[in-house]
Amino acid sequence: MGKLTAKRVRFCKEWVIDQNATQAALRAGYSKKTAYSLGPEVLKVPEAKAYILELQEEIRARSEVTFDNIISDLKQDRESARATNQSPAAIKATTEIAKLHGFYEAHNKQKANPADLTLDGVYDRIEEIKSKLDKDQNTKLN
Repeated sequence: MGKLTAKRVRFCKEWVIDQNATQAALRAGYSKKTAYSLGPEVLKVPEAKAYILELQEEIRARSEVTFDNIISDLKQDRESARATNQSPAAIKATTEIAKLHGFYEAHNKQKANPADLTLDGVYDRIEEIKSKLDKDQNTKLN
């Protein structure tokens, strides 16, 4: 890990929990006065970035999060929504599948060049989509 202090190592481990730099800094032992500014600064340290990527890869491997698994889950969610006549949820799942395959432009921004995508960016987007689907599904059930 090179130049990372014990506190920065702890910060990195805390950051991957919720990706909130201030809260991670507080949990890592930084003071309330400095957590807000120091948290984002630690994220800029090359060794911290590298360690966070390593931690994220360990999490992905442990949880078996892959593009194919996410697509499979979305397809299952879509079929479940169709079977229970929840058309909006089925449409949402289909739309998210299409977005992951690059058929939609996200948030009216120019379509990203696939060569510019990073694996972490794809995984982050997949988690965001799953969270939205879970929230939509829970809203429909209540």
